Amino acid sequence: LVEAVVRLRSADAWRRLGVSRTRWTGAYWCMSELTHHSGDGVTARLVAAPSRSELGPAEGAAAGRQALLRTPYAMLEFGARDQLARLLGAGGFDPGRDVEAVAVYRWGHGYSPEYCRPWHGFHPDGPSPAEAARRRFGRIGLAGSDAAPSARADAAVTAAHRAVGELSG
Repeated sequence: LVEAVVRLRSADAWRRLGVSRTRWTGAYWCMSELTHHSGDGVTARLVAAPSRSELGPAEGAAAGRQALLRTPYAMLEFGARDQLARLLGAGGFDPGRDVEAVAVYRWGHGYSPEYCRPWHGFHPDGPSPAEAARRRFGRIGLAGSDAAPSARADAAVTAAHRAVGELSG
């Protein structure tokens, strides 16, 4: 997963075009949204999940991780500026003038997968990797999004609640 947080001088181009969020098809950044607007400026967020889907889920994700970790931050920043220019250019957006700062965050490890797909070898009979990840070890209960399985924070909280319940029950 890679995220670019872009500080903009204004939201004028977004407003002129009536855009606050968009999904991209066939572009590196698959989603962009206006995330904060105040008198001090605007923040836009762009998200990408590099993958090579033609290789299948596991191999495609691994190839995407490898490509992401080889991609220089300067290239990711340029791509964010370029994609915003293509999205907002008709509204008068100029990345050289309108972008104040770009922060790029990349997570080469990805997120916990949600195991429930027919192509997973253990589907539908299990056990899934999440079931293995949440096994107790004596008085140790395991939690986290890997034990859910889901990448969301609420799943990690649910897993923690389950683990504590197993220890106290």
